Amino acid sequence: MALRDAFRRTGSTKYLFDAIEKNDANGVQKFIDKNGDLINARDKDGNPPLICAVKKGHERIVRQLLAKRVDVNIKNNDGDTVLIWAAKNGYEAFVRLLIECGAEVNAKNNKGSTALTWAAEKGYEDICRLLLDKGADAKLKLNNGNTALIFSAMFGHVGISRLLIDHDAEVDAIGSAGKTALIWAAHENYAPVARLLLDHDADASVADNDGNTALAYAQKKNNAGIIALFDEPRAAAKAEESPVAQANVATEMRAMREEIAGLRREIASLKASVSPPKPKVRLKL
Repeated sequence: MALRDAFRRTGSTKYLFDAIEKNDANGVQKFIDKNGDLINARDKDGNPPLICAVKKGHERIVRQLLAKRVDVNIKNNDGDTVLIWAAKNGYEAFVRLLIECGAEVNAKNNKGSTALTWAAEKGYEDICRLLLDKGADAKLKLNNGNTALIFSAMFGHVGISRLLIDHDAEVDAIGSAGKTALIWAAHENYAPVARLLLDHDADASVADNDGNTALAYAQKKNNAGIIALFDEPRAAAKAEESPVAQANVATEMRAMREEIAGLRREIASLKASVSPPKPKVRLKL
């Protein structure tokens, strides 16, 4: 009996996934009506029905499954949630719908990726804005240290980068290979992103695991536009704010004061050693 039931369940779930693949909403509804307890089953790749429907973009089927109170935060073998898949594929309507149905906006997969990091990497600005408005954390990091801001800089998405910074993203977060968002912007020749980051006090002195700073990459690639950013007053001002620069300035100021004091002593000594000139006497005739 148990074996026969197992075959029945396996056959039923195959029917469900086939129906989703074909966008057969009626077939899906028949399955739900007869085998509602299996709506969180998984296909051969570990994907539950809701993820399969979102991946295919089948809105009616997605709504059918959500109406049966399917687990909206269920994950596949890679740890991806349905929301992560929706954000990764640019389905803004699904992202909104899933959040309304209780999807966790900061859920991570096995590598630490979130819906926001995927949307930032892919360049889906409206989805990024929606996620941030619904509480997505712009500071979250993948297992390798990469953040949404690092991904947006890596792929030159200046609008998303600005949006993330406005939501308190960590400008100088260090990600994979020791690279920051600024280093990636310079490495990939994205001057607008580099300018934005420098305008928000990105630390230009940080070097990656290979010992290269953002400026070093710009010089290697002969990118005059990015190189020029480091010659602007704000870059100099930022450099002067660093502890090392401040210490150097303090040392130079002390040396200058000592030199001035020494010159004053020499002048005073010279004045003392020279007799004042005798006043001229005018004879009256």
